[in-house]
Amino acid sequence: MPLVLFISCITAFFTDLSGQANFEVEAGILGAGNRQPLEIWEKQVETDVSLGMYARLGYSYFLNPSKIQPVILVGYKFLHVEGRAENWWYSGISHRVSLDLGCRYWPLKDWGVGTLFHIENNLDFEEWRTSTNDLLRYAWSGCVLYRVSKDFKILTSYRSAVYPRFNQYFLYNPQHQVLLGLNYRLL
Repeated sequence: MPLVLFISCITAFFTDLSGQANFEVEAGILGAGNRQPLEIWEKQVETDVSLGMYARLGYSYFLNPSKIQPVILVGYKFLHVEGRAENWWYSGISHRVSLDLGCRYWPLKDWGVGTLFHIENNLDFEEWRTSTNDLLRYAWSGCVLYRVSKDFKILTSYRSAVYPRFNQYFLYNPQHQVLLGLNYRLL
């Protein structure tokens, strides 16, 4: 089922159906955390709630008869992260660039729900090594949107990492993330 939904969303981008194309910009705040302490090097590491900001540019195509809106977004986020173990602590800033693909569905005039598949850099770019298979992180998210006016929407979203799920990656990019933002339709 997810594969069929994904293929239909991609097809809609390139098919001339009766609908409306939108270019949009989105920005907001995000909070991230892990549900339980991480175990790294046989030590329990407590991670604090990480706070940050995000921004995305997107293209969507609203299919009027079906109320479905396929969307593709390119984004950037940064998080301030902190944590501690027995006798050491860490803090830093995490930078991530993402590509998001998915669909929104508008069951009511002003309310929409959606799901997105995210691909983002798992490591900071200066740490990339071509011989590893963990350079990218894959995640799913669900969102709820409320249309305030013709061009503005408020949205909230929950995102969870699917792969890779190794504890060392959750130090600087926690597994669970909640986003709250504004979406503005440019065209």
